[in-house]
Amino acid sequence: MAASCVKAASAEKDGKRSVFLVNVGKSPVKVDLSSSSELQIPDASVYVYGEGLFETEGDCTMLPDRTGVDADLVSGMTLQLQPESLTVITNM
Repeated sequence: MAASCVKAASAEKDGKRSVFLVNVGKSPVKVDLSSSSELQIPDASVYVYGEGLFETEGDCTMLPDRTGVDADLVSGMTLQLQPESLTVITNM
């Protein structure tokens, strides 16, 4: 079996949460996120970092790819991760 090109981490502080997904591979990857615990990220923003993948405002303010996302990982969530990119789902 080939090693996964997707790495993930999660962090929580003061009731707010972020989930980080990195696709280090050269091809897009479809990822189904789920959690057996009560992992929800209400009113989240999704940022996608990678060459040519994000918009900025002014000199260096990065704009989210999407806002107002209610990420309920108990029900599950599917994402398409771009090659060599970082996707952040956060309400921090």
